[in-house]
Amino acid sequence: MFFKRFLVTSAFLLLSTIGMFSFSEPVVGVLNQLPLLPEILLGLLATLALYFGYSRAVLVAILLALLVNLTSVVNFIKVTIPSLDYVTLAIVTGCAWLIWQPDKGFRFKNSLLALVQLVLAIAASVAILVYSPAFTLEPTSLIKTANAQATTELFEINNHNLLLFALILAATVKAFIKPTYFNVSLLAVMITLSVVLHQADTKDNLINGFIGLIALLLVISILVESRHMAFRDQLTQIPSRTALQQYVQTLGSKYVVVMADIDHFKKFNDTHGHDIGDQVLKLVAKKINEVGGGGKAFRYGGEEFTIIFADKKSHQVIPFIEQVRTNIEHYPLVLRGKDRPPKKPPEKSRTAKKAKNKQVFVTSSFGVAELTNKADDFEHVMKQADNALYKAKKAGRNCVKTA
Repeated sequence: MFFKRFLVTSAFLLLSTIGMFSFSEPVVGVLNQLPLLPEILLGLLATLALYFGYSRAVLVAILLALLVNLTSVVNFIKVTIPSLDYVTLAIVTGCAWLIWQPDKGFRFKNSLLALVQLVLAIAASVAILVYSPAFTLEPTSLIKTANAQATTELFEINNHNLLLFALILAATVKAFIKPTYFNVSLLAVMITLSVVLHQADTKDNLINGFIGLIALLLVISILVESRHMAFRDQLTQIPSRTALQQYVQTLGSKYVVVMADIDHFKKFNDTHGHDIGDQVLKLVAKKINEVGGGGKAFRYGGEEFTIIFADKKSHQVIPFIEQVRTNIEHYPLVLRGKDRPPKKPPEKSRTAKKAKNKQVFVTSSFGVAELTNKADDFEHVMKQADNALYKAKKAGRNCVKTA
């Protein structure tokens, strides 16, 4: 998932940047006609971030807005920036810090704390660059070519480049651990910014156009991430009922609906607690989501799940449902003791207390129905599948029944 999303976002930025700089004259002409385009896109980014609750994206928009208006900001606070490297470092540090932070909402206390932490992180990074012993290594200087000087400049190893590398590496680790669309897009932005700002002049209109391009990418990532969250159940991480309602619209005139229910779930939940109940839901969802035969699983609500088989008849899907039922039935769920220590105990202690862990098994019932003359739309097929599920429960549970 990480590599797929990273390749897509990086390719978008890379190809767009190459195209922008390759056709610099017409691009600059457009930007001259639309001088506020970067600010408009950054404003759109901030607005969507506020609407969907992405507090980190608002801070990224602020950082990029400062970069777009760098000259005005420098003149206003009356300071001199010794090198564009400091600007690059500040932006990349801010992005790296935000990748590792969760979205904390927009309460004043949380917003102020996030802003202070961001400023301190950037200040610490710049201080490291300023006060660390300066050094420069030029690994390409031994290559005697006509273009050796340009190659050396690009691959020069110094304090600034090492710090950028460390920040990008840290951000990569987080994006790999939690590859959300926004995290991966922010990582691609960091890498591209490091290269583009190192080779460019902030007074160039192309840089402002590039910032607008970044804002557009982040806007897209927020929209895609928000849609992903809306269509995915947060507990089980399988498609939600909302996704089911949309998927139904794509079905043709031949399909099978399967309703599944965890047996005695309420009793199990009351006996072992809601935390264990959540574990059971995750387990069953995982097994149902592994269904073969082209089935697509959804969480319908509570302990109920729905599986849709497009272009299938009931007799064709029964073997796949039976396999899912068997997988759930034979999978042991380990209930750990309430006195479990917060830290991992030594090997001997684990052996001594192993007997206190209790294994339980859960089962599920399934009702199967297909599109027929009597059940000629999705609502009727769902009702038939629900009736078949009721038959499975009346038959003793842990079985599959057809309408």
